[in-house]
Amino acid sequence: MEFDKILRTYIEHLLKLQEEHQNTPLTLDELDRLHQELGLTPQELDFIDKKFQDYHHRGLGFFRYQDWDRAIQELEQALILKPLHMEVLDLLAEAYMNRSRKKHSPKDHQKALYYAERCLQSDPRNERALYLIAQLRRGSHTRHRTQHLLKVFIGLMMAILLAFSAYLLGKMYFEPIPAQEQQPALHKQEVSATQIPVFIRDENASRGFEVAVESSFIERDADKAFYHIRACLINKKYDLSELEIRLILKNKAHRRIQDIKIDLLNTDQPELLAGDALPWIQIVALDDPDSAPVEAEIVIETSKQEPTKYNPDDALTLLLQWESGSSRDLILKERRQVILPHPDDFEHEITFEFINQKDVPIYIWKVQVNWFDKSMRQVHSTLLDLVDSNAPSLSPGQRRRISFKQLIPIKVDDYEEYLVEVIECVDEASLKKGGN
Repeated sequence: MEFDKILRTYIEHLLKLQEEHQNTPLTLDELDRLHQELGLTPQELDFIDKKFQDYHHRGLGFFRYQDWDRAIQELEQALILKPLHMEVLDLLAEAYMNRSRKKHSPKDHQKALYYAERCLQSDPRNERALYLIAQLRRGSHTRHRTQHLLKVFIGLMMAILLAFSAYLLGKMYFEPIPAQEQQPALHKQEVSATQIPVFIRDENASRGFEVAVESSFIERDADKAFYHIRACLINKKYDLSELEIRLILKNKAHRRIQDIKIDLLNTDQPELLAGDALPWIQIVALDDPDSAPVEAEIVIETSKQEPTKYNPDDALTLLLQWESGSSRDLILKERRQVILPHPDDFEHEITFEFINQKDVPIYIWKVQVNWFDKSMRQVHSTLLDLVDSNAPSLSPGQRRRISFKQLIPIKVDDYEEYLVEVIECVDEASLKKGGN
């Protein structure tokens, strides 16, 4: 009870101090003086800190599960105890922004702006606060039109599906297949898979390549055999504009039975900067299923390289939005954009780089890019598969890139901005959770 009384006294004095600083932010020195004036002992300060941690952790948990009401409630209690805590200010700004978009609340919009500006007062170089303020000042909390159109589209698709199902049922019941035309039951073919080790050979080791192999195996059925490899080639040192490799398959006698040249950089992947990972999948039909390979070798054949000039800090970090929230474990940056104006529309070419900051691999990462005009009316959207189930997973800490072009159906002078929304993200943890 004594500690609770001290806590109430501390909060009363702290709120009074904040009222005296309505136009200027508090400083750490002023908070330290308050601690000294109240004569707080180390035990009492630990008690206050524990209360703060409880509010902070609960607020962060509700934030992750997109329960904005309870997240805001807990985080505001935490902020009372530590009014200069940057992460709490940042979380409150985002939580209010997300709730304003969900409920279309101007009051929440203003609250988000207030906390983002407080964050910026304490740290003028806080990039996330700067980005949040820019988004909030543009009034970017209108996406209900997209959701409405999506619902209409789903409704139409369901109607078409029901009509087609009814047609198939009618064919099934009223036009039965004659007995002589019925097909015999199919016999299941036996398919086996054998894991194959992979080695990498770079004639010029100073180039600094690394291969992360996700799977390498031979698949056999009755009369055919295929070699499958899923891997990422990780470029360590140089910026590359050309890259050719050879995939060599060897038998038990270490003789080459297949030797394939592969050009990994093309119009879809025109460059590979230092630090980029390049996903790669190859399926090879084996000429002689009875003489299958026992190992695979990847040889870096040629590369056109130059010292890297790219600084990842120069790329613009984008604020990723879920349907009603944000994720701190996924990073998407705009590496480059080019706008080509036409009389009535414009072509927008964008290069993204994306990074997995989770502790587990990502198997699916799908985003939607939405373009807005000056009135923040959505005028165009497109879906992007940053990582899909057909590609190697995105390992923790790995960075990849993607380039795409879109024709935006408004004049470039009427264009305001684009926003990116995460539609789906499936990682190893969510797969295990779903399996349980």
